Amino acid sequence: MSGTNGKVTVTHADTAMPFAVAGSGAGSGGGGGSGGVEWRKWSIILTLLLALLAVSVQWGMVNARLDQMDKRLDELIFETRGLRDEYRDIDRRLSFLEGQKSGGNPKP
Repeated sequence: MSGTNGKVTVTHADTAMPFAVAGSGAGSGGGGGSGGVEWRKWSIILTLLLALLAVSVQWGMVNARLDQMDKRLDELIFETRGLRDEYRDIDRRLSFLEGQKSGGNPKP
């Protein structure tokens, strides 16, 4: 191993393979070791953007589901009102028939 200029030489089967030591500033971007920092910064920004995109897509799906539920609840309320009116009509007719059966003189 030689320590010239942050490089280490490894010999393997008569082949010299120089590589940069981590933090030496040589290799992978150069510039005094800022390449790794830049890569980390951009990877964090990309991760945050992807997370923001995922949250916005999920929020859109939740809103779509809530809109569907709102429409269905409106339909159920409308059906309930109709059934309530029908129940009143049946109750009124039943009262009329009970009045006729008891011998009273109900007004139709």
